[in-house]
Amino acid sequence: MDYILTNKKLSPFVNDTKVFRGYNVTTDHYLLISKICLPKKWYTFTKRSRWQDKIFWVYLLKDPSIKLLYQGRLEQNLMHSPCSLNTDVELQTLKNTLQQAVNEALGKRKREDTKSI
Repeated sequence: MDYILTNKKLSPFVNDTKVFRGYNVTTDHYLLISKICLPKKWYTFTKRSRWQDKIFWVYLLKDPSIKLLYQGRLEQNLMHSPCSLNTDVELQTLKNTLQQAVNEALGKRKREDTKSI
C-alpha cells in the first residue's frame, strides 16, 4: 500500500487522495495525488521591494526629446559610477544607476495612483 503522510495539524485539510495505476514505474508502488486545502494563515507572502512599488512612465520614451534626455542622464551616471571587481557590487551599482536615470528623465508614481487609470 502507498500512503500520504501528514501531521495532526494538516490531516483535517486533506480533501481528496487518488491513486493512478496506469503509470509505468519499475517499483510496485503507484502514483498518489492528494488535494490539500490550506487555511490562509499557512500561506506565505513575499515582501515587495521598493522597485516594484513604483511605476515608471515608460511610454514617455516614445518622445525623442525625453529619450535623448534619458540616454544623456544614463551616460552621465555611468561615467561617474565607481567600478568594482566584485560582480555583486557592480550589479547593484548598475541597478542604482539605471534607477537614478529613470527617476530623473521619466518620473514615477506610486502604485495606488494607477487605480484611477
